[in-house]
Amino acid sequence: MDINHLLSLLQEANQNRVEQTPVPAPIPAPPPVSIPSVLDLASIDQDVIQQVRQEYQAQHAKNSLDTLLDSLQTETNITPDVLMALGRMVKETDLLEVLRDMKSVQDLKEQELFEYRQEIQKKHAKRKDALYAKTLIGAGDPAEMAAFDKSSAAELKKVDASILIQLDRQVRNQQQRLMELKVPFFKVTNDPSEIKLQQKILSILQDMME
Repeated sequence: MDINHLLSLLQEANQNRVEQTPVPAPIPAPPPVSIPSVLDLASIDQDVIQQVRQEYQAQHAKNSLDTLLDSLQTETNITPDVLMALGRMVKETDLLEVLRDMKSVQDLKEQELFEYRQEIQKKHAKRKDALYAKTLIGAGDPAEMAAFDKSSAAELKKVDASILIQLDRQVRNQQQRLMELKVPFFKVTNDPSEIKLQQKILSILQDMME
């Protein structure tokens, strides 16, 4: 068998193999998707539409209020724009609730410090009564009484200094919180004129709370 005959047989075998290979069935095309040309709002739950509308309006109002508050950062006096901003903050934010919480915390702290100071004073009074009783029976020592008066005054002065530090820390915390809320004129400061302006703002807000 020559080479040409062999190649002819191989070609014929390949041809038969191709003819015997099954042809896969065509894949049917998916049905066309119907896309509405106009969105039918009537088919949407009205509560969903109302919720979306309210969220949009609230976000728009917040952005508008933030812009107004940012524009007041350089103000140094209470202007009509400042009063308008305060009014909007009362209506659109939880500012009054924050102020109520701050006042509650402050009242508790002041009561705590007042009671602590009273305890120190009662302790001093009790000790002084004991020294005075010794004097009445002739066993008192004037030097001891003088030393006690000096030490008790020094202790009370130290207590008062500690109270002032704690109250000052309370004020700074309040300034920081109101500054974060962008309340006009609020920042952490010890400047008397700036604090006076902050107190005026708090007075205005206090009137709105009542």
